[in-house]
Amino acid sequence: LYLFIAVYSAVFSYFTVIKHFAFGTYAGDLGIFEQSLWSTLKYGLYFYNTPELGFHFGVHFDPILYLLLLPYSVYPSPLTLLVLQSLFLPLGAIPLFWLARDELESNRAGLTFAIVYLLYPPLQGVNWYDFHPECLVPLLLIAAFYYFKKERFIRYFMLIILAMMCKEIVPLIIVFMGLYGIWINRRKILELTSNFKGLLTDKSIVSSLLTIGAGAAWYIMAGRVIASLSG
Repeated sequence: LYLFIAVYSAVFSYFTVIKHFAFGTYAGDLGIFEQSLWSTLKYGLYFYNTPELGFHFGVHFDPILYLLLLPYSVYPSPLTLLVLQSLFLPLGAIPLFWLARDELESNRAGLTFAIVYLLYPPLQGVNWYDFHPECLVPLLLIAAFYYFKKERFIRYFMLIILAMMCKEIVPLIIVFMGLYGIWINRRKILELTSNFKGLLTDKSIVSSLLTIGAGAAWYIMAGRVIASLSG
């Protein structure tokens, strides 16, 4: 598994960097995030960039960029972003391997699903098309789903918060993850409808409800931030 991930990361790092040197990247995407990180790192301008004619959070709310400042500061360059994306995307194969292995009780099945993930054309298409902070979403959401299944809810909530930080539309996915949790526990919920305290002591049900609430609240908050800065 780690060998396949390393090969994927090396190949796409190489070819996306070559594409950039061949003037094949797009200033409207890679340029936006490069200048946003650079202006924040150098001048503290809070993700200002010229293609969007202002602050980036007035167009998209993706505060995960604050965390990306650390690796970017080591080598401030669009190449850093391209290599980071080629590293983050294939890492989603690890929690996917865990899920498939545990569900099918087979390491071979887990590895098969992980390889299919790495060979998935839309995933590679995202990797090939400049840089976007959403490249972290597959890793974060698949890992969150895995920890939800294992009822390790502290890690689960940490991951969904990080995922929501990647873009303002991700909270909608989070809401549906919460609805999934309600659906798989529907029989238990029906049995406990007459016992409100019982509902509140079931970690899976409570976590699903909190997930729905967190996703909805973040979506509303992100919309207000964008609206306040877009002017």
